[in-house]
Amino acid sequence: MVGKTVLYAAPTSRQPVRLSTITGEISGAAEPTNSWTQLRYSWFVNQSQEEKRGTLLVFWATWCVPCMLQLPLLDLIYEEHRPVRFVGLSDEPDAPVSRLLITKAVEPYHFRLHYFLKDSLVSQQVFGKADVPLPAFALFDGDGKLVFTLVGGIEDPKRAQALRGALASLQRSKTKSQKE
Repeated sequence: MVGKTVLYAAPTSRQPVRLSTITGEISGAAEPTNSWTQLRYSWFVNQSQEEKRGTLLVFWATWCVPCMLQLPLLDLIYEEHRPVRFVGLSDEPDAPVSRLLITKAVEPYHFRLHYFLKDSLVSQQVFGKADVPLPAFALFDGDGKLVFTLVGGIEDPKRAQALRGALASLQRSKTKSQKE
């Protein structure tokens, strides 16, 4: 599937995916520019749900050229939709060299929370298949329900707009529910 990107909405033909029910091995969370503090995956899940914040999971790796090229745009999108928590899930080993590469890659940008994927179970649960091309995105609402997925980079303006639109829709629905 090299060079081909796929855009699709959250799957509807199977059980709804919830952030709190995703299992699989995820290790070493980090605020890379501060220190690689070990945080449990459940930490950001609990924080997101307590705060009723949306969460965007960004599946990426430092060895993925499209992933690295989209970091400036992703940072801009993060700034536009700051109430949503952006969490990087890196497809590389949790090792000192990976930590250094991630630290250097994200240093100029504002999103800081990263984890290492240890198996394909997370991708299987979120996207319905284990082998998902990078980069990939999964957006969860404040209740932890999967509402949008995007497989492939956001360098194409239409794809970037699709991600922005999903984030804006999430923020509008949160604002609307707060008024009711």
